[in-house]
Amino acid sequence: MKFDYHSIPPFFQPGKKLPDTPYGVHVVVETPRGTRHKYALNEDLGIIEFSRTLPAGMTWPCDFGFIPQTIADDGDALDVALLIEEGTFSGCL
Repeated sequence: MKFDYHSIPPFFQPGKKLPDTPYGVHVVVETPRGTRHKYALNEDLGIIEFSRTLPAGMTWPCDFGFIPQTIADDGDALDVALLIEEGTFSGCL
């Protein structure tokens, strides 16, 4: 089953913000914090797939993902580094 990650709105809908947050942006996590593996969205299949592995002893320092329905200078969705205490998982919104 193909999932269209780009059908997710980039911002929270009015009145549906998280408590105590002045701004709300949807972020789809591709690569979670603490793993050696890099994951990326495969647009054709609509899945987040394995991309590569970091060298031994290295891990991703934070969750990395993208904001749906945005386009950066490189033509991909706008990249995001999530600075949170606990890592999440690939595909998490």
